[in-house]
Amino acid sequence: MSALQMTTILVGVGTLVLTLELIRRNRLRADHALPWLFVAAIVIILGAVPQLIPLASRMIGVHYPPTLLLTVGLFLSVLMLLFQGMTISEAVRRNRDLAQQIALLRWQIEWVQEELVRLNAPGTYSSEPHPLSRSSAERK
Repeated sequence: MSALQMTTILVGVGTLVLTLELIRRNRLRADHALPWLFVAAIVIILGAVPQLIPLASRMIGVHYPPTLLLTVGLFLSVLMLLFQGMTISEAVRRNRDLAQQIALLRWQIEWVQEELVRLNAPGTYSSEPHPLSRSSAERK
């Protein structure tokens, strides 16, 4: 086994171990780790059986085998970036929705506190409904 093969296998195993450790420590969600586990497995396989690269190149019609590796690597990188972008966009949307809900709840708490202060003042009574409460007709 050549030094290049050993290095490739060690990089694959290192990626695999690091990914599993991040999952174990709850630093990486399992669904986000799947692409990394896939990449680690492919690197280990290609390190152990380097003849697969020229074989795949001939089957696809690529004349220079390293070109296939670079093209596939670039394609997988773009897919991972797209996936990360989608994940970040979803997190930003959820963050915005939660911030709006918190702001609304704070406003409601302040309104209730003001009403309590006003109701506890001597000689006052409020019969006006809460501005966000639904009437009985709207509930049906």
